[in-house]
Amino acid sequence: MTASAKRGSCNQLCTMTFTESTLSFTFLAEQGELIAYDRHRYYNAVKGSGLRGVDFLGIWKENTLVLLEVKNFRLREAAQSGPAILALLEQPDLVFTAMVEKKTDSLKGLDVIEALLRKRRLYRLLEPFFGKLPPRWQRSFPWAFWAKVWACRSNLRTVLWLETDPEYDGWEKSRVSQFRQELRKKLRAHYIELAGNGENPFEGSLLVE
Repeated sequence: MTASAKRGSCNQLCTMTFTESTLSFTFLAEQGELIAYDRHRYYNAVKGSGLRGVDFLGIWKENTLVLLEVKNFRLREAAQSGPAILALLEQPDLVFTAMVEKKTDSLKGLDVIEALLRKRRLYRLLEPFFGKLPPRWQRSFPWAFWAKVWACRSNLRTVLWLETDPEYDGWEKSRVSQFRQELRKKLRAHYIELAGNGENPFEGSLLVE
């Protein structure tokens, strides 16, 4: 999957817009900050440790760490993705297991990045001052974001954003709904939320189109 990002005008409301799996995610910067975790330059250290990361990492409302993984099971290119998507719908355990592993790997990856940054003397010297900066100024210092990640790690929300069609060939609406219900139940046991298909746990902060 590919991701792209752009920062909107800050004349009134500063926004960050990312594209992942043909979905557009627009995050109000006044509500926090979002980065493409698996595209970030520090992620190279994570990959070097054999770990995989979620699509996005964010700080929401200054005190909540967010791990966000995006999956789009809409049949936008049925000839190529249709059979693979239907195979996954038949086996919700595969989707569940992959998400749990990504959550675990992502948190381990944060430990790798933290260890990397703390080796830098300048980072250690500046870290006590990052939290004293106004939020808008903090966004000018990438290290301030990572310092906030460590501070918010105990208040974690992990979300699988999964878009599905209302129905598929051979799959009625009730069967798709059952798939989502079963997956939600499994994920909840590992403190992972299921979003998408009109469900937005960050309503007012995140717009998805």
